Amino acid sequence: MCGLARTTTSPDTFIFMGGDASHHGGEFRPTEYLPLPRELDPPPLKRRGQSICPGHLLQDINPHGSATKPMYYVTSLLSHDKKIADWTIDGLGEFDAHENVLLLLAHDDAVVDPPQFDFYPKPLNDWHEKGVAKKVKWMFLGDLEEAAKAKEKVPLK
Repeated sequence: MCGLARTTTSPDTFIFMGGDASHHGGEFRPTEYLPLPRELDPPPLKRRGQSICPGHLLQDINPHGSATKPMYYVTSLLSHDKKIADWTIDGLGEFDAHENVLLLLAHDDAVVDPPQFDFYPKPLNDWHEKGVAKKVKWMFLGDLEEAAKAKEKVPLK
């Protein structure tokens, strides 16, 4: 079950509460609607002396080598109904591409570690104004730190 809540009307902003529709941002990011940026700021990877992460580092570790296909895919072993899981995740990608929608999932710790906004009982109406979605959208890529380091160690052919 998912929910969509309007948080402001001028401009129109929404929070999409995705519950267990997905368990990781890499299942629905990047997409054709929201490609991997050329530069990520803040950087999701901890790289000494760099305040911006070049997107090509992450595109290189994408299993598809793509800036428009998700980093992960759901297998039939991990879903009750893969066809419905894929359909749901595709829908998340469409919502996620809108700048006026903050997508929150039950298992996405990007907004809680470190906290990106005040939690209940405080309202979330100022998430867009504070730039929360822009800050957290690509933070899941930090989970791929070791894969990026390993890829950099592989000599070019």
